[in-house]
Amino acid sequence: MKCPVQIVQSELFHPDMPLEHYPDSWETVKQTMAHATNQAQRENIVVNKIAHQNQVDQTVLIGWDICIIYGDWPKTYLAEVYLLHSKLWLTFMDKLDDKKQGDAYFDPTEAKEYVRRLSQKWLSYDIAYSS
Repeated sequence: MKCPVQIVQSELFHPDMPLEHYPDSWETVKQTMAHATNQAQRENIVVNKIAHQNQVDQTVLIGWDICIIYGDWPKTYLAEVYLLHSKLWLTFMDKLDDKKQGDAYFDPTEAKEYVRRLSQKWLSYDIAYSS
């Protein structure tokens, strides 16, 4: 891969993927990271204690339906975790923008604070970005 790589995944995703029906998702992550051209500009972040359904739009938009499908009660943290994914992406993009100029620049202060505040509760970094 000739571009920076960020993978944000849920802790319970890979164990739930039956290999007889899907490719080996964890092996795909490892190969993607191994083949990143710039080894410093990559992140592999695991959002702990959640499954794949907690990462997608439908979790927030149709949360009750998803709870019925999976036979579980609605979680009070769904919006927090969903927003965390967006904030992780924004902070990664800020790390890549070393000049901090132009129309595309944004102030990452709020996003960084959100990620910092929730990191201990939700995140573990398998590979962290290094400049």
